[in-house]
Amino acid sequence: MRVATARDERLEGRQLLFLTIGFLLGTSTIVTVGGSAARQDIWIARIVSIVLGICLVYLLTYLAQRLPGQSLIQCLRSLLGLPGTVMGVLYVWWAIHLTSLILRNVGAYAGLVLLPRTPMVVVLGAFAAVGLFTVRGGLEVIARLATVLVPLAVAEMLISILLLVPDMDPARLLPIGEAGSRAIFAAAFQGFAFPYGETVLFSVFLPAIKDPQMARRWLLLGVVASGAFHLLTDVRAVMALSADIMANTTFPALEAVRQIELAEFITRLDSLFSTVFLLVAFIKLCVVWYTVLLMISQLLGLTTYAGLSLPLGALVVGLAILLYRSDTEMLAFAFQTWPVYSFPFQALLPTLLAGLAWAREQRGPVNPETGLLRQEAKRNPVRERAGDCS
Repeated sequence: MRVATARDERLEGRQLLFLTIGFLLGTSTIVTVGGSAARQDIWIARIVSIVLGICLVYLLTYLAQRLPGQSLIQCLRSLLGLPGTVMGVLYVWWAIHLTSLILRNVGAYAGLVLLPRTPMVVVLGAFAAVGLFTVRGGLEVIARLATVLVPLAVAEMLISILLLVPDMDPARLLPIGEAGSRAIFAAAFQGFAFPYGETVLFSVFLPAIKDPQMARRWLLLGVVASGAFHLLTDVRAVMALSADIMANTTFPALEAVRQIELAEFITRLDSLFSTVFLLVAFIKLCVVWYTVLLMISQLLGLTTYAGLSLPLGALVVGLAILLYRSDTEMLAFAFQTWPVYSFPFQALLPTLLAGLAWAREQRGPVNPETGLLRQEAKRNPVRERAGDCS
């Protein structure tokens, strides 16, 4: 029986680039991760987190080159056997938890900014229903959607930054290094976990790339491009609001955009900002949702994930509502607990798998389909010559 894999669909490098940018911008466009710790030094922490994200991309693509055509779940099972299957189950739970967290982020933003009187279950259900319809179309549909939506989101972000330049004060970035190295690296750790470390799920997409040799290039471009947008957004928040306001505001990016006022004509752009946030958050939700479905299918040996879409959607909506008693609790979990909780999945296990793949390669040739050592008979040249003489 043929198990469902990403190789059933094909992605071009440009599509992978837009998927990566949309995924990494996602829900991180509305918050300044680590801002309360690093304050005006948040830009230093962001650069460190981007570098860590680049290192993760090298790990994932190294693993993909050593075990071509295999997803994260398949790598775990081929390298670790039964323990790898158990770890695969844990990865699935972590990805489901991430999906519910993304959905709850959308619900929190809608409840606080857009639809304060609408029950959260209605907002989450509507958003999840559209996501369900999109995910059932497959990876190629999500990639085409990202190709259309991500450029629009990026254009809005750049325009809003340019319009806010008159209100920016570069002196608010000083003094540099006042937060201290411990606070800066703590903020960088948070910034890596959300969102760059979450690109570990892209190991599911790598078998779908038409040109596998270019996967590293497109992923790196996506991480660097999204990192540049994050850096600009962080610097904009500090220079337009000040470090104190940024650190004590739930959505500093939104507050910064609300300050835009040009000739009393261009103003109140927060509605446009909210639209952009919903677009990129939707891309991220679809990417993670699809990843979860594919990983479950591979764990269970299913040929298709179509029958899993609706039950998973109901589970994710339920978790998004039940796991957090309030939006404040959800944000505290996202900033304080999520980085530690996610670190084994985002860094430790990928590093372990890459090390095992390297060690196995040193022992002999590896079958690219299974990741197992090839059993090659060693020929004795002396016996061969003796056999020829006889």
